[in-house]
Amino acid sequence: MSQLSFQDEWRQCLDGEIADPTADLTLPIVLDRQQVRHYTGVDDTFGLALRTLYAGALRPCELEQIALHPQGLQLQERIFPLDPTTAAALGALQLTRPTLFQNQRQEIQNRLQQSELAQRYQKCGRLLTLTAFRHASATHLIENGLDLFALHAFLAHQNLGCSRQYLQLAVGLRGQEYARCHPLMADQRSPLKLWRQKDQPDEDEEQEDEPEESGVATPTVEEVRKIIEAADNLRDRVMLRAYYATGLRLNELLDALPQDVSESELRLFSRTGKRDKDRYVLLDPLTLKMLQEWGGSKGKLIGIQASRAGEIFRQAADQCGLRAKYAEQGLALTVHSLRHAFASHLYANGMAMASIKRLMGHARLATTVLYLECSWDRCREQYAHCHPLGARA
Repeated sequence: MSQLSFQDEWRQCLDGEIADPTADLTLPIVLDRQQVRHYTGVDDTFGLALRTLYAGALRPCELEQIALHPQGLQLQERIFPLDPTTAAALGALQLTRPTLFQNQRQEIQNRLQQSELAQRYQKCGRLLTLTAFRHASATHLIENGLDLFALHAFLAHQNLGCSRQYLQLAVGLRGQEYARCHPLMADQRSPLKLWRQKDQPDEDEEQEDEPEESGVATPTVEEVRKIIEAADNLRDRVMLRAYYATGLRLNELLDALPQDVSESELRLFSRTGKRDKDRYVLLDPLTLKMLQEWGGSKGKLIGIQASRAGEIFRQAADQCGLRAKYAEQGLALTVHSLRHAFASHLYANGMAMASIKRLMGHARLATTVLYLECSWDRCREQYAHCHPLGARA
């Protein structure tokens, strides 16, 4: 078999979910664990087929080629481990249908596309295919601690880059750091279910135009709270809070759809990032609740224009006297300042720069650094903690 390029193999991995994917910039929508449980829990051949796809991270075409093996599933020379429940269900199916799912793929795909989940995908401009369960399996394996190179062998990709795409999808890896470091999580940490944190290698850095960020003000945590509270109504408050909670760029939040929010896993899918690069970001529970109370408008999560969003921020900041304060220092306090605050406050509370970089959607760590403010007191504290000569006896 000839070696595929990364771009060609990743397009195959997307399996038609989006009509015209842009190489590594396009990411699939990932089913959350609640959605997986719902569809794989259907007590018939359809549900068992989806469960098998998810359990083995199988390609749809492989579903028709598998056979039971004492150690799990067999696909040509490969043996997949299998959980006992799925193995028992497949064993029972094999008694009545020795070929398992042979010649069943199209029927299963057709039924999936008639589901409520397929309609949700359609509203996002995506096509739901059976490959969604492979994407979900790979992402959840990474979030639960599977090593990247073990995942690469498990998925049988030709290009390591295709396996590394799941590092971008596995936003749950940043969940513990987000809950520990984001100021909005201070009163909400105990009820949040988090996935296991495990260090993973970062993707290769790409070239990125670095914006001029030196003249942008970074408000303190207390100032951000004052700005949010000064907003006139629920829509405006939830918009400002969402910018600070997620670190999204101006248009990324305004382009988001209600269907982009995963309630059970506290994440939001952004498909309109810089250079059209897709990514997931995290939300705190209270921001999610406020978004649900607002309910969206005009088919969008927020439902206003960018110019109006900037005006709302300016009015709230002026009520607090903060724009004038920062103007005296030669700094501009704008809605973009909430993105600066997001990065700086996470960093000040101990989140790794690589994690901040991924949440912000930067291609280069050098760009992330432009957003961070590091006080001299923090430098002294870190020096005393880290330098052998600075450590206290």
